[in-house]
Amino acid sequence: MDDELPKKPKEFALGSDLERHSVAELEDLEGELERELARVRAALAKRQDVRAAAEAFFKRAGANPARED
Repeated sequence: MDDELPKKPKEFALGSDLERHSVAELEDLEGELERELARVRAALAKRQDVRAAAEAFFKRAGANPARED
């Protein structure tokens, strides 16, 4: 008879149904998502720093072009 019950997914997917998960599973998911969000924020900050440095470099390079007479 257990075959008729819906199975819990082995992994969580964004937007998936959370009703079938225990409090402990949801707390674990919350921790995983917080760690992943921190990782995404760090990657985003790094890329923004690189972009800002590149924009500053090209802005300086365009302001004082080398003159050859």
